[in-house]
Amino acid sequence: MAGETDLGTLLESLDVRQREGTYVYVNLPPGAPLPDLPLSAVVTEVEGTTIVLRQSDAEEAGMDAEFPAAWLTLAVHSSLEAVGLTASVSAALAVVGIPCNIIAGFHHDHLLVPPNRAEDAIAAIAALRDRPELHES
Repeated sequence: MAGETDLGTLLESLDVRQREGTYVYVNLPPGAPLPDLPLSAVVTEVEGTTIVLRQSDAEEAGMDAEFPAAWLTLAVHSSLEAVGLTASVSAALAVVGIPCNIIAGFHHDHLLVPPNRAEDAIAAIAALRDRPELHES
């Protein structure tokens, strides 16, 4: 499997990038077709399908959206089998009171956080690089 699995290596090289724009969650009922819009994430559950897209696209389409968020990407190629990366990141954000929703892609993990806390989130995650006790695996 591609990507890094060593938590120490992942934390030492951890970088965060913020996508432009504000993103929102929209819940579609079970069986509903996906809208013909640029979607950033799709998760299908028994209760329905969750889509994540730019807030401007959702508003233009008249969709009922929730949780406006900044989209942060952990710019480190973590393996899908890596242990502890998302736990370390979510714990760092919890300490400073930042809610976070994580979406795992094949190459990177993505975090959705309140836009007004994006800079704080980036700083909290970057601080993980400076904690050598976390880098021991």
